[in-house]
Amino acid sequence: AALAAGDSAAVAAALFNRLEAPAHALHPRLEALQDELAQRPEVLGVLLSGSGSTVLCLAPDAECAAALAARLRAEGRDALATRTISATPHPPEG
Repeated sequence: AALAAGDSAAVAAALFNRLEAPAHALHPRLEALQDELAQRPEVLGVLLSGSGSTVLCLAPDAECAAALAARLRAEGRDALATRTISATPHPPEG
């Protein structure tokens, strides 16, 4: 619902990955990276994708996302900005 409504703050509050803790235990640099990214003012939320192949940041809009990706690339990191092109609510259960 938050994604469909375009409520970035609610989407950020709902970010969760149960594999983060085990991945952080194996690779503490992942947690440090997430903590560092979360401190940036333009970042609404940070999430480890799956077991650690990607760390994603949620930005308030496409312009902020593009600027963040450019800054990360300037720092020597691999980064790209993407955007949600549609949001389909889950079908009703039952």
